[in-house]
Amino acid sequence: MLHATIMTWVRGNGLHPNIFHLLSMFLGLVLFAFVIFNGHPLTLEQESLQRASMRPSIKTNLKLQIGESFETRTNSTIWISMAVCYSSNTLYHGKKHYPYTYALLLSTDLWLQLTDHSILVTIVHNETDPSDELQQYAAKLNNSNRVQIVLVENGSMDCPLKSQIIRLIPPPKAWLRPNDLYVTSDVDAFPMVPSIFEVLRSNHKIWIFQYQHTLMRTDTLPISFIAMRVHLWRDLLIQNSSESLVSHFGSILNWAQDTWGFDQDIVSRVILSSKLCTLPKDHGLYPRLRIPIPKKQINDTATCFHGATWANCNKGTPTLAHVCKWWHFYPSDSQGVMYKKYLDILMRNDLQDQAKKF
Repeated sequence: MLHATIMTWVRGNGLHPNIFHLLSMFLGLVLFAFVIFNGHPLTLEQESLQRASMRPSIKTNLKLQIGESFETRTNSTIWISMAVCYSSNTLYHGKKHYPYTYALLLSTDLWLQLTDHSILVTIVHNETDPSDELQQYAAKLNNSNRVQIVLVENGSMDCPLKSQIIRLIPPPKAWLRPNDLYVTSDVDAFPMVPSIFEVLRSNHKIWIFQYQHTLMRTDTLPISFIAMRVHLWRDLLIQNSSESLVSHFGSILNWAQDTWGFDQDIVSRVILSSKLCTLPKDHGLYPRLRIPIPKKQINDTATCFHGATWANCNKGTPTLAHVCKWWHFYPSDSQGVMYKKYLDILMRNDLQDQAKKF
């Protein structure tokens, strides 16, 4: 009846027949909206259940949150490179008793549970023959086929310093392919969301996740997190050992006795010197690292990812916890504080029943 009335009106006014179809569609949508908005509204409980049924479970299908994995799409692996000195702690910044080895157990488990990425853990030690205790510690970490453990003696080099430097160097292992992505991280950097490295799908050559941090200061590029292909790391570093890196760049940068930050000095200098990533030409990091100041500003947007929303969250930023991608700790934080945050992150991702005792 309605369609016939509309057609009669269209013909009577000499309008094109297509107007009939447009009017019919319009009135159909109006009637549909009327029915929807004047039907029986859902109760709050029904609405909550409806939303829950439409929302994929993070616990059962993490990949639905971020789509096809990088590893599947590119036939490459994302490696998270971390290192720890098992035998001693650094004496800088009040970290003499900081629980680095404990933090590594927790962060490794979080990377495994929240992401599809693989983990390279380098354990630096001062033991000629690894003790039973050291081997038992390594075994706790090596509980997945996505974890590779490398034990390295510190030799004549300071153990904490070697652990900081060695994580920059992709080891010559068959399981580490030239086109794999290699991401540096601190052992106490706790990922909080599965999609933390989703941006690695882009076609950049270098990803500086805390680029904004350096841009606003004269600080070096933070180790957590910097990503490159394995072959590019090797090409830029040139040196293939911690000792040779410290010797080479120590003579260039005229380092003082304070060894804290050597790793970031090295990686910042090789990246900025490559011009694949740049800073404003008047930025203070160029003279600080003895890099010739660029004559003109270089547009690096095609080669360098400038991270702006990857600043770490910590107990000093509690109101930002709901948007955090990763968590970092204070030197005064204890094992108990770390384990509590570990449990909190698992709970946020509906993985609380996967928590382990360490």
